[in-house]
Amino acid sequence: MATYQIEQGQTLARARAIIERLRPGDALLFERGGRWETDQSDALKLWNLSGTADDPIMIGAYGSGSTPVIDGHRENVRPVSLRDARHVTVQDLDIRNHKYGAGVRVRGCSNILIRRCSVRDGGHGFENWTAGFIVYGSSNVTFWVCTALHNRGEGFYAGQSSQANPDDVTEQIKLIQCTATHNSADGLDIKGSVWECLVQTSLFSNNGGLCDVALGGHGTVMEDCIVESGTADRGIYLGRYQRTQGEGCTVRRCEVSGNHSMGGMWIIGHENVVDDCLFRDCGIGIYVDYRPDEDRAGHRIVGCRFEDVEVPIKLDRDLPPELIEIIPPGLPPVADEIEVVVNVHGDQYAGTIQRVQDPDVP
Repeated sequence: MATYQIEQGQTLARARAIIERLRPGDALLFERGGRWETDQSDALKLWNLSGTADDPIMIGAYGSGSTPVIDGHRENVRPVSLRDARHVTVQDLDIRNHKYGAGVRVRGCSNILIRRCSVRDGGHGFENWTAGFIVYGSSNVTFWVCTALHNRGEGFYAGQSSQANPDDVTEQIKLIQCTATHNSADGLDIKGSVWECLVQTSLFSNNGGLCDVALGGHGTVMEDCIVESGTADRGIYLGRYQRTQGEGCTVRRCEVSGNHSMGGMWIIGHENVVDDCLFRDCGIGIYVDYRPDEDRAGHRIVGCRFEDVEVPIKLDRDLPPELIEIIPPGLPPVADEIEVVVNVHGDQYAGTIQRVQDPDVP
């Protein structure tokens, strides 16, 4: 097992040369306090890397000081790109100013951990859609304590791409203690052929697009999260719009606040559950849509609470009564709670979420 260090002043071309010979258990580390401007697209090209469960390949940082910066300097795309990689960890990198695409792209990979990374300021000055983190055609990918800030697209995106095989399946994607704020489109977008995703103890605040969170896929679970007021029409879109195709999704113990024009949550699709959530300061708390040609099974709204909400629950006038079950709230659960405060450009966002254990490293 070898450890390679990239000092300030050494080039990304040198880093790529080392990446080509990384083996299980090897690590490539960038000096803290350093800054590297990309010299091409896919500047950190983590393609065809194969670690193991016991000895993953590591890309990260060493030394003391600030997190190493990988700067797209508004010229290049996909500063960090993983493709056909297995058992790889990328951590402690600050990715900025990419032109379009995504700051971190994961395609055709499995058993990937992205930890303590941030992607910010992508796509500004251009008319290009530019996301923070993208994953498609991959399985068992975990984003842990990652931040997507001020990108000209989604903060986090999991699903399909026009560049990928439409039959590719994305599954078991996890967002743990992540933040998406001030992105031009959705803070989180899960859509298409996506299975068994988990979104836990994360914050989505002041994102644009149709919603702060578009929760689709099959069997997606979102729990103990905060969704705060922004310019989006909806706080959480649970179910399906465009290619979201959500069914069997669950939102539990989440807090949704802000005067979203279309409601704190919009539900559509099949067999979705909203359990023990709090809605505050919304014109409409939950709106349940119905499309006879598409919706074939019912939803459950269980134990939700509403504070300063004009219309707590609004049902589509054509929704058959047997397709919705509403259970009043019971006693609030006892939780081990922690206060969460996120500072963004001098603005402060605070809330309370439940404590969770660190995620398993794939």
